[in-house]
Amino acid sequence: MKLTFLHTKKPRQFGYKPVFYNPAKEAEENRKKDMGLIPETDPKDKLRRQMREKWKLSKSKTGIFGSGSNRILIYILLALALLYFIFGW
Repeated sequence: MKLTFLHTKKPRQFGYKPVFYNPAKEAEENRKKDMGLIPETDPKDKLRRQMREKWKLSKSKTGIFGSGSNRILIYILLALALLYFIFGW
């Protein structure tokens, strides 16, 4: 067995490999995928796109009488009904 008291270990090397990112090319590829010119082979991409479209639709549907507004309206009506029964106007 080898004794090494004064020998220090070298630090681990960081293997950084730079990747070139071209936002214009990526935007063009996304547009082509949206138009259907490039077939989608990855099911994860298809699922992400479907979820994104559903989110856009759900956001556009919520307005003055969206899901949150309906809930508040129901609470106000219940409170008024409760006050009516308590005080009997």
